[in-house]
Amino acid sequence: MGAEAETTLYLPVNPGLEAEALDLLLAALPEARGVLEVLAAERPLLQAPLPAKTLRVPLKGVPAENGFLTLTLRVRFPAEDLCAAQRLYRLRLLPESRLHLSGRPTPPKTLAEFFPPYLERVVLYLPDPPSPEAAQATLWLAGFLARTYPGRVPELDLEPYPPRWPPASPSPATWSGWRR
Repeated sequence: MGAEAETTLYLPVNPGLEAEALDLLLAALPEARGVLEVLAAERPLLQAPLPAKTLRVPLKGVPAENGFLTLTLRVRFPAEDLCAAQRLYRLRLLPESRLHLSGRPTPPKTLAEFFPPYLERVVLYLPDPPSPEAAQATLWLAGFLARTYPGRVPELDLEPYPPRWPPASPSPATWSGWRR
């Protein structure tokens, strides 16, 4: 008997890359006792006693689906009462945790593949003033980004046409957002 809690992590894995390992940095009360399980599709990847400060989760061979690696973190505490568990056994995943990837990011082959699973910024070049069609397309794009990237919507920058267009073939710097 005991209290149990779980959360799901969605980790972006861009095309051409494969997850190797996840370094979890955890913050928990020193008196917290229990077990942390990390699962992928209900398959256990790691089970570790708490309290723990750092854990390395091996991810080799765990497939990403639709550009995301989905992991479940399940914690089991010996508390008899859920209220006591919530008060005494808090566990936080620190932002310094790191996902290790291998491979080489690949550029998209089709327009549908253009938006990678992790995207920080989109620049949209518009005429000044924008036509009604361009304004409508901008609104559609903003809605698409909000639906596609819930929780962390990429920044949408609107800029006038540049005096000189960038080269047709993207340079490595153009795809820097794909590297993680």
